[in-house]
Amino acid sequence: MTDIEISKSLVFQIHQNKQKIFDRILKAGVDPKNITIVAVTKGFSIQAIQAGIQEGFCNFGESYPKELNLKASSIKDPINWNFLGSIQKRHVASIASLVSLWHSVDRIEEAKTIAKYRPGASILLQVNTNGQPQQGGCQIGEVETLVEQSRSEGLDVKGLMTLGLNKDLKASRECFRTLAKLGQKLNLAELSMGMSDDLEVAVQEGSTMLRIGRALFGSRE
Repeated sequence: MTDIEISKSLVFQIHQNKQKIFDRILKAGVDPKNITIVAVTKGFSIQAIQAGIQEGFCNFGESYPKELNLKASSIKDPINWNFLGSIQKRHVASIASLVSLWHSVDRIEEAKTIAKYRPGASILLQVNTNGQPQQGGCQIGEVETLVEQSRSEGLDVKGLMTLGLNKDLKASRECFRTLAKLGQKLNLAELSMGMSDDLEVAVQEGSTMLRIGRALFGSRE
């Protein structure tokens, strides 16, 4: 443990929110034990991370290299940092030694850069299943080639990641269903899909990994 002071009220809040998330997963017909929750701490404090560790979380997600480096230097507990943001090649070297899993690889250039600074790194390929180009991700027809190319660089392709459509659960379900079929076709075990607002449909469609920020830590300031 670090010497960071953590309020009991913060730990209790996260404990209650964790139970609510588990209840939502159960009501969706899935055992929470079968789901990895990545606690998305982008924009939240180091104290929030430490409280999350106390509540048993070991996977934490960040999107900005500078923020990840700052937090990693303050947290001494053995946790898994997941990088969720857009991968800019010029920043890979500064965080490569910290990241346990890269969630958003969608170009071979990114894969090559990660392989250069972290040989054998574990990655997920981000797939655009919702037709929103601003959200990133490779096209469905490009995934199989990108899997092969990434593996040829020595990377461990664990699975796929996608985003649903904000506040449209029906459309999000179709996005998740598409990704699940693709993962099954390519024999990829991990499916990172589902966040605070759409976790139920995500787990029902086969998500193995949820990225949860607000539902766990509350609203960002």
